[in-house]
Amino acid sequence: MPDRVFRGLRAVLLAVVVTALVIVGRLILDQVVGPRGWYVLLFAGVFVTSYLTFWLIKKTYGLRVTAEEEEAGLDISEHGMYGYPEQFIPVPELIGYATAPHGSRDIATPARPVQREVPAT
Repeated sequence: MPDRVFRGLRAVLLAVVVTALVIVGRLILDQVVGPRGWYVLLFAGVFVTSYLTFWLIKKTYGLRVTAEEEEAGLDISEHGMYGYPEQFIPVPELIGYATAPHGSRDIATPARPVQREVPAT
């Protein structure tokens, strides 16, 4: 017989076993905790799973930004650019921000250096 037949039979057997365990477990839990106990178990399961997920994120990546990043604004620290139009950004922070070649109405166009040809010697 091909290998995929054995894998298929193994998957079906595993599904039957898991289904039987779920049914037997539910019957036992119904007798132990009653119908209202399911809500408590569901809440506890979701709470524990969420707590472990956020604990893992906190330990690996971190949930908070530094005070400097928060003061500068997350649009700058996370994306490297402002998240708002120019008219809402304080003027001291707009130095060098104009992307249009003609500048903007709030920022004067910076002087462009004059290119001069230097004769070869």
